Amino acid sequence: MKKTLLFILAGLMALSMQGQIQRTFMGQTLGVSTKSEVLKSLEYKGAFEQIISGEQTVCIKDIRFGGHLWGMITFNFYNGKLMNVSLIDFNENASMPNYMDKWDEIIRKLDSKYNLYKATDNEKLKSYKDNITTIMLSKELGTISLSYIDDELMRLFIQAETDEL
Repeated sequence: MKKTLLFILAGLMALSMQGQIQRTFMGQTLGVSTKSEVLKSLEYKGAFEQIISGEQTVCIKDIRFGGHLWGMITFNFYNGKLMNVSLIDFNENASMPNYMDKWDEIIRKLDSKYNLYKATDNEKLKSYKDNITTIMLSKELGTISLSYIDDELMRLFIQAETDEL
């Protein structure tokens, strides 16, 4: 009986330690996919003409994700792996109803899926965290930004940036 209880407890602990937030976008996985894999996948999906590629970043303009049209999606890399995916929508008039409707709808979707992981909840920033991934939704001056971040790669990136000081 003790062994069975310990086995169940260990299984539950293992499950709780795994991340539950989405880590795959357009077939590419945070912390795993490389820049060449992302580029190849995007070319295959027909997004090649929209790609802007830098040393550590790949950008695509006008992409549909989560039921919304976004002005840009960026894939950022660190140590050769996909560190974060950011969707950005630029809106010249932040008071327009469709801007606020989009913000409210994204919050509803994120809350319904990730409410247990909510870390920050204020007027301009919402964040959700599990043990390996962070989602940040922010709005500022007519721009809505939705980012999915690999926590370990971001930690290493920040550490490397501050080590330069």
